[in-house]
Amino acid sequence: RGRPLKLLIMSATLRVEDFTSQSLFKYATPPPIVKVEARQFPVTVHFNKKTQEDYVTEAYKKVCKLHRTLPEGGILVFVTGQQEVHTLCRKLRRMFPYIEGHVTVDEGKRESRRMRKKKEEKLQEEKSKQIELPKIDLSSGNHNNNNDDEVPYFEALATMSLHNS
Repeated sequence: RGRPLKLLIMSATLRVEDFTSQSLFKYATPPPIVKVEARQFPVTVHFNKKTQEDYVTEAYKKVCKLHRTLPEGGILVFVTGQQEVHTLCRKLRRMFPYIEGHVTVDEGKRESRRMRKKKEEKLQEEKSKQIELPKIDLSSGNHNNNNDDEVPYFEALATMSLHNS
């Protein structure tokens, strides 16, 4: 009882004033607010004025209606638990079955993994093509030798880079 309540509230649409005003909670000092700027998209909120006993079925009906009548876009539905999520998804899958040519989430994940693997293979291939430059000791300070077979280190680097391109 003597411990203070620590509360973290996260929301994309929250009106911060509702939680920071003295009317809801009494604060000795106002709570800290962290605001993360992100891309903003227009959002239209659809809801029933009264929560039905079987709110999952009502949510299902609302999603079906919105999907059929509104332009293409995402629909976000809040339900209270995992069972409700599974029930709603099962109903929606029956109503809107997979259509050939459309990418499902699982197919998208597989394609993403395949592309990532291909990219990793390409990087490995590039690494295997790299050549190792000759190790030349520059610490002696004597770089003016007249041996025609030896090329100064920086000139060798430039030559290697030009031939490697």
